[in-house]
Amino acid sequence: MSTVEIVDASLVRLGARSYRMFTLDKALDDGTLLSVETYGRPQTISHGLQNKFSLDDLAGVLSSDLPDKFSFMAYEPALDTPGLDNIYFKSRGGKQYFVGAIFQGYQEWSGAENLADYGARLATQLRAALPRCISSKPQRDEYGVTLWFTAEIPTDTDLAEYVRSIDSQAYRSVIEVRSNVKPSTATPPALKPDERGPKWWIRYVAVPLLGSATVLALIAMLTKLLS
Repeated sequence: MSTVEIVDASLVRLGARSYRMFTLDKALDDGTLLSVETYGRPQTISHGLQNKFSLDDLAGVLSSDLPDKFSFMAYEPALDTPGLDNIYFKSRGGKQYFVGAIFQGYQEWSGAENLADYGARLATQLRAALPRCISSKPQRDEYGVTLWFTAEIPTDTDLAEYVRSIDSQAYRSVIEVRSNVKPSTATPPALKPDERGPKWWIRYVAVPLLGSATVLALIAMLTKLLS
């Protein structure tokens, strides 16, 4: 007996749980027509969201049981890998894929190297460590760096066991990349008495993010507008 059952157009059973399912009128770019979105940290979200995800509930669910053009997305899955905020199962054309997103924000970053360099090194490490890894690449935005990685799931694989294995390998990769960086030997610049407030922000935040030419252009524009 299959561990997956489409009950109706809005409900699907996977293993021990049933989930609200969205049936799309038009396929997404990845081919998805049937979609489930759920959360693993119910204490951090409102009661109106589908906060049902528990990895144990997927025990016995085989990758090959997933219907075609189906996506299962779990946000905040409460796994061990630091920053692993989103995981996805996708089934397309008789193959199943696992997608993970590891996020590291600028505000919380305390590493001894540039965050973008860390993301690039972690992408390389995951590409080598994860079996059947198809892609692994970092994506930068104004909040931090998100590392997206995709792996093909072997046929007839227990999804709960598979996610635990991927989580374990991703966790070891994160720890290894963080611990192997060589700290910079350069002496941090000392702040002068007047390099606080706006001057500190411009020198140590705006310039590294935007570049000195862009910052100077913005300052010139603001000066002209305010004069």
